[in-house]
Amino acid sequence: MGQYRDYSLVTDVIIDGIDMNGDSGYPTFETNAAFRVDSTRVAIVNVRAIAAGPIWLGSAKHVFIGNSNMYHGAATRSAVGYIEGWGIRNTGGPMTIVDSRLQGTRYHNLRPQSVGGSGELFYAARNTFVATAEGRTSWTWNNLGNGPWNGQGAVFENNSIYGYAAPGCPFGADLSVNHVTWSRVANNNFYGAGNVVFNQDYLNRQAAAGAGGSGSHDWSTGNTFQTFTQFPAWGGPGDPRQIPLPNGMTVVSGEGQCPSIG
Repeated sequence: MGQYRDYSLVTDVIIDGIDMNGDSGYPTFETNAAFRVDSTRVAIVNVRAIAAGPIWLGSAKHVFIGNSNMYHGAATRSAVGYIEGWGIRNTGGPMTIVDSRLQGTRYHNLRPQSVGGSGELFYAARNTFVATAEGRTSWTWNNLGNGPWNGQGAVFENNSIYGYAAPGCPFGADLSVNHVTWSRVANNNFYGAGNVVFNQDYLNRQAAAGAGGSGSHDWSTGNTFQTFTQFPAWGGPGDPRQIPLPNGMTVVSGEGQCPSIG
């Protein structure tokens, strides 16, 4: 399957056991994204998805993603025709992601963005997040000054989080909670390489930035920190890079100043 697209009047969607490559008949920025989702009550399970650009763009509400593997920013900017390569960028909520893997070459594996609505809650558990080159793991409800809103809460627990950035690369790993009222980052295994150094001080400084320094932010329970030399093998439904990209595009793991180690 190429792209799945729906609209705000759609409800109660299940996508189960599908391989996707983001292809569509839409022009420019509308194509090369596997999901364009604005519906309510959406479940994505047992899916492999790869996209030359973003995996997911939308404002879906009540989203569940389980046992699914996704690879974003899979082609170069010049091949895609635009720079964006997010994993999941969604302005609705709540959203739950479990037992899955999100991997990409640029921007964020995750970017829920607060828009002042109700139920802006994010929960991620038992996942593997991999930023192979210049990516950040997550900007969690970071609205970039687009409004005064705060997402209600974000929880990351029992995940494996890999961050890598090459020397000279403009980005590094980040779990920004700048516009979230409360957060918990607990019992995760952090792996850093290249320019990325994970430690408790790094997490403490990020937690303190949550909601402008206010609110409740527990980032100090049970996390571990290691270096790595190779990304882990794909589990679950398997490696989405085995799915051919459309239009003869080639899968990359990084480009320019931000090559990947795996």
